[in-house]
Amino acid sequence: MIPDVGELLDGLVDREIQTVTGAVNRITVVRPPNVMVATAKSPDGRPVPIAWVEEALRRLVADGEVPIEPSEIGYRSAFIGAVLKTLPGAVVEGGRPPVIRLSGPAGGRVATPYRPQDENVEVAAPAPAVAADPDSFGNGLRAHHRLQNELARLVVANGLEPLSPSPDGPHYDLAWKTDAGSITVVEVKSATEAGEVRQLRMGLGQVLDYASVLQRRGFAVRSVLHIEREPAGAERWLEITGNAGVLLTWPGAEERLGLIG
Repeated sequence: MIPDVGELLDGLVDREIQTVTGAVNRITVVRPPNVMVATAKSPDGRPVPIAWVEEALRRLVADGEVPIEPSEIGYRSAFIGAVLKTLPGAVVEGGRPPVIRLSGPAGGRVATPYRPQDENVEVAAPAPAVAADPDSFGNGLRAHHRLQNELARLVVANGLEPLSPSPDGPHYDLAWKTDAGSITVVEVKSATEAGEVRQLRMGLGQVLDYASVLQRRGFAVRSVLHIEREPAGAERWLEITGNAGVLLTWPGAEERLGLIG
């Protein structure tokens, strides 16, 4: 979860904190919308917008790392880096520019570039006694991959970057970001007439689980359940998913996501 930036800065008042190059900064007072920062060049203090610190902090928690570079986090990047260094698990990695990374539960990326799925994959059905996910074998798996790839291509066509889960993140099917602290996360489900209700119930639970993990990491999450076809009793399912804070879509209804084919 993203620490409260006000509490973080208040806790650093009158403490000497070091930038990634070793220069000493000292917060003299927190007076929103700014924090006053004294340095060797400005011993009386100069204002830095708290919003800059907050955005860099959000980016660090969301992505697991942030470059300490004016073009990335503002021209007071040295001070912002000094603040971020005080976080538990923060590690500085040298380079041009240097990067601050988080280790531990708050760190780690939650997404990687999208990995296209094999739409011709062959996985045999499990033994009859095994209650397997229909999307894990046979036609269900191939349909799942096709749906996922189709939605990823639509995301690209709308100028966004489709994402796949990283080892550190929840294992959603597809995601994309609209800014540093916001993510749309999608659970994709195949559906037959006989298995439609089971798939809707399972998918709803899965995407709520993923959203919970991402929210705890500080993201604003839009949760989506994308199913192979418009479900029978669609109005009822739209109500159920809507009450749970989940957007229900299917091929032909992608405009509900703000995506234009």
